[in-house]
Amino acid sequence: RVVTQNNEPWWVLSDVCSVLEIRNAPDAAKRLDTDEKSTIVITDSGNLNAERTIINESGLWSLVLTSRKAEAKRFKKWLTSEVIPSIRKHGGDMATHQEDTPETLMARALQLADKTIKDRDAQLKDVLPKASAFDELANTDGLFTLRDSAKLCGWPEKLFIQKLVQSPIKWLYVHSSSGRKLAYAKPIKDGYMDVKQVTVFHKTTGRETYGQPMITQKGLTKLSAKIGVFAPRKEIAA
Repeated sequence: RVVTQNNEPWWVLSDVCSVLEIRNAPDAAKRLDTDEKSTIVITDSGNLNAERTIINESGLWSLVLTSRKAEAKRFKKWLTSEVIPSIRKHGGDMATHQEDTPETLMARALQLADKTIKDRDAQLKDVLPKASAFDELANTDGLFTLRDSAKLCGWPEKLFIQKLVQSPIKWLYVHSSSGRKLAYAKPIKDGYMDVKQVTVFHKTTGRETYGQPMITQKGLTKLSAKIGVFAPRKEIAA
């Protein structure tokens, strides 16, 4: 099931959890940021005016891309290799059948998003390379440097770091004397970043240890949803 609020599609969390075979929907909701979830009253058969948790597109991808379960990986592959290309090729509404599965319901939800959101086709094209890159990332433990994170998100390193320093993200700040990029406490507490102790040697100052900001898998998923794919401005010929 899907609802549209301010021309944005929101999926019923219990339906998404059914597709991903996540047994505890409330726990899944706790893993999402406040801007990725909301509640709505839905009239269900036999359960009138039931309050349901709904999630937006960022929340949907957060659950899919951060899940290590085989079911989630299969769903991610099905979503990016079959559903989205089918929507792009055939378009139109899907007929409703009594035997509809959660997967077909999700497919129609994506169709609705394709119709109601401006430039949806361009955004869906961005989703495919992101999902492909995260296929490998989902099986990898550890932290990622700012340079590697920029590559994974498809951004030039300098502009990527600027995004992390500036509003609305503001995960990093520049030390006033050393000029080093350092992580704020909040993204570390939220699990988006961590700090790795690095020791360097200088001819004049000798040995120096400092905290190098690193980005977690959860942080990469969040950034991918927030900043999208880098799109440089085209120069206008004189």
